[in-house]
Amino acid sequence: MATHPQGLSDDQGINDYLKLEVEFANEFAATIVQAHNDWQSYQNFFSPVRRFLGVFYAAIAEWKEMVSPSPPEERPDEEIETRIDDPSDSAYQENWTPTSLYRWAYLTLKFRPINTEDDELRDKLAVRMFRTQEYDAELFGSGYQSAYPLAEDPVSPSSSLALDHQNRTSPALIHQLPPEIISDVFVKAHDGVLYFPIVVSHVDSRFRTIAESTTLLWTKIDVNLPLPLVELYLKRSSTALLDIRIDLWSGGRRQNAASRLGAFLAVVADHRQRIASLSMSAFKTLPVDIMVKAMMMGPGSTYPQLRRLDTGCLVWIGGRFLPEPLDCPVVAPPQLQELCLRGFRSRNWVSAFSEPMVGLRSLCLANNAKLFVSDLLIFLTKLPNLEKLAIQECTMEQDPLAAPSAVSLPNLATLQYVALSYKSIVAMHRALLTPKLTSLKLWWDLGFRDWIDQAQPLVAMLRANPQLERLDLCNCAMQPSGWRDAFGKAGSLKHLRLRSCELESNDVEALSELGVGEDGEQRLLPHLEHLVLENVLDLSTGDIKRIIMHRPSLRNLELRGWDGSNVADDDVQFMRQSVHHFSLETFYKEPGVLEEEDEDEENEGWSSTGTPSEGPWLSGDEEVISAQLAAANLGGG
Repeated sequence: MATHPQGLSDDQGINDYLKLEVEFANEFAATIVQAHNDWQSYQNFFSPVRRFLGVFYAAIAEWKEMVSPSPPEERPDEEIETRIDDPSDSAYQENWTPTSLYRWAYLTLKFRPINTEDDELRDKLAVRMFRTQEYDAELFGSGYQSAYPLAEDPVSPSSSLALDHQNRTSPALIHQLPPEIISDVFVKAHDGVLYFPIVVSHVDSRFRTIAESTTLLWTKIDVNLPLPLVELYLKRSSTALLDIRIDLWSGGRRQNAASRLGAFLAVVADHRQRIASLSMSAFKTLPVDIMVKAMMMGPGSTYPQLRRLDTGCLVWIGGRFLPEPLDCPVVAPPQLQELCLRGFRSRNWVSAFSEPMVGLRSLCLANNAKLFVSDLLIFLTKLPNLEKLAIQECTMEQDPLAAPSAVSLPNLATLQYVALSYKSIVAMHRALLTPKLTSLKLWWDLGFRDWIDQAQPLVAMLRANPQLERLDLCNCAMQPSGWRDAFGKAGSLKHLRLRSCELESNDVEALSELGVGEDGEQRLLPHLEHLVLENVLDLSTGDIKRIIMHRPSLRNLELRGWDGSNVADDDVQFMRQSVHHFSLETFYKEPGVLEEEDEDEENEGWSSTGTPSEGPWLSGDEEVISAQLAAANLGGG
């Protein structure tokens, strides 16, 4: 690891330290190049290197704020609209220091769980945290410029040493990475922050040139953007397919966005021919209707490239009356693959599509207080190639209108019922035939009046789908015999998630001792590989240890929202050594030890977020802090 600059003697001098800087920059550049190669071979978002770089470049906003001499003053929208992309404004810095880059990268990375290899790189970033602006000024003298050149000229892929796998002795410096690699990182690191393309184009002149020429970087266009920036994004996106987001419900700029909704719709409607994703949502129905009429109806309202449509109200609002039907049928986009309908309008939309939609692969219906089963079944008959169906927070009702008694969905692989009542789930189960279903999510609606044993419908669904590989249950209440019956019908299950289910020690016996026959073979869930238990407060780690002992095939174990007083260190060490991947997130009194009840409960210090951690086995804190940072980014974007 590099030596702290203040610890260097006069004899060593600045040039010796510069060599360490160059070595670190070379190593970092090599990491970026390797990540680029990984992206081309494996499109896995959770690969460690890709996550590392995604955070690295997504944190540019934090870096710029950190190295600024004083916090930027709040400016009205009018000034932002005229100056945010002006190279002469205070946000644009022609030259940036690698030291500052290391500083904000470390602050972001230290909150994220990454593998050992990247952890070493994170430790090296920590050294740069102690660098001062005065020392940076010394480094940027004549000696530093010669040892660490700032390469402003683009490096061609053919001549780049970074892409030369045969010559690993001279990797390129971070400033000399080929533009196509930096462009690729920009696109993949874009996490939806409103001004992300503007931020990365204001790092230095080379980043600015690459960002402006990367058309995919400018394709996410949000109604909260000032109109001049909307036009700028449309211009720089050239002919690339667009992702249009019109959300009048979330964000501090909601009122400003609503006031310029008409002008925004007029601008983006002229680019219908290249819109691939369209989201339209609001708190009330009227603004959504305005969006629908402007974007989906009338002459020229065709979308030859539209793949995804998400529209409606994002919150569930009860009411006695249904809104008026849509003025005219909606023309189904020929390329539409994903459709999400929210709010009261779900019924109108379901009946508005008159023709079969053979290309639709995913359908989500949400937040509807009165969704008729008959309407839904008629619509499903028009979706022969549907692969995913999700119904969330809807009240299902029977309609006397004629409807098919059952609908077969021959290609459906994923079925999700989220926050539905017992009655609604039973009605849908009786109406659907799903011969290829492999993933099932059942999140029961909380019923505070009567306790209902959900074993009967769950067992019936598992019996009808013996090929099921993934099962996700929430708020599921059953007797111990019900759990055993259910697991006995899931012989192909590989992934099981139980969230906020009423589990006690005798309930999990179906996962351990009761699942072993006299011959020692597993009778229940013989192929289970991944187990997730969340917010299960009545179990201890000793219960989970019993499960692992009887299930050598279990490779992944995740325990979330656990009472830390039910966690024993010895059990945790056993779990870590017994499974390939282990994760534990707790809220706790005193971590790591099983304790008797405290006599003085008033002095117990509880934390609902699980921070701070005490010991390497307590995970989850990083996710909490990362979520807070992400929320801050969105709020400040």
